[in-house]
Amino acid sequence: MMATQLSTGLHVDELTAGYVPGMPIISDVSLAMKHGEIVCIIGPNGAGKSTLLKAIAGLLSVDSGTVSLDDRVITGISPDRLSQSGVALVPQLDNIFRTMSVEQNLRLAARRCEEPWRQAVDDMLTLFPVLAERYTSRAGSLSGGQRQFLAIAMALVASPSLLLLDEPSAGLSPKAAQEVLGMLPGIARTRVAILMVEQNVRAALTVSDRAYVLAEGRNQHEGDARALMNDPVLGEIYMGARRVEAHAAKSV
Repeated sequence: MMATQLSTGLHVDELTAGYVPGMPIISDVSLAMKHGEIVCIIGPNGAGKSTLLKAIAGLLSVDSGTVSLDDRVITGISPDRLSQSGVALVPQLDNIFRTMSVEQNLRLAARRCEEPWRQAVDDMLTLFPVLAERYTSRAGSLSGGQRQFLAIAMALVASPSLLLLDEPSAGLSPKAAQEVLGMLPGIARTRVAILMVEQNVRAALTVSDRAYVLAEGRNQHEGDARALMNDPVLGEIYMGARRVEAHAAKSV
């Protein structure tokens, strides 16, 4: 299944990848997105959503296919070099240094900046005022939503053109999840392409422009995010997953 072709931005073409060469988790996955767009990847547990993000970010072995950003092939480039090419990943876990202060986290992340680090950090404090209020606090003492704001700020401080978010609302209260996801359209308006994996499907579709549905490691469907909210394909995939789980439970 080929992704919609866009002139600039991220292009993933028939990507096959996994944690062990020759044993793919995702197969022939394609997607495309432009700068300033929010795209979410949704699907049942085990569909390969996080694997796809990690493959794009250079963290996994790619068996075949290509990843391009603004017509430059970035497949196989190390994560360190990718960050210099404008790609930033916010993983679901271990995305901040809890024993360090907010200031120390941001200064450490700002070492990748081309501009003076202080201006880059000040920009993040303006974007996330709560971090300015907790600037000298230990990062581990922040609330769940505040920690996620810090993780996103650390990714944005180097002005990436592509932001990859893995389950940004995971473990957060409904209010904190709404606050974190609600920040994304404003970030996208700065011409940052945001590609996220999110289990909170309705909330993700509300803030996204488009969505791709994965199941069993492959493209299943794609379309406008708001239209997909009422698409029977989504219900079929999720209900299908629940039917399989229910049948397994009855068989025990």
